[in-house]
Amino acid sequence: QAAQQQAEAAQQQAETAQQQAQAAQQQAQAAQQQAQAAQQQAESERQRAERLAARLRELGVDADSL
Repeated sequence: QAAQQQAEAAQQQAETAQQQAQAAQQQAQAAQQQAQAAQQQAESERQRAERLAARLRELGVDADSL
């Protein structure tokens, strides 16, 4: 009976560890998605700034002097 209780406790610990691992994996995936979204936003802003600079150059304005 004691051995059975120990086995059940070990199984519960294993299940808890598995749940913690799954939670950590989900957090890592969420962080990766946030990083990708931030990278995409930064790229979008870079492209927007480049378009603006090109438009200013067309108008004869040096964007770097502003």
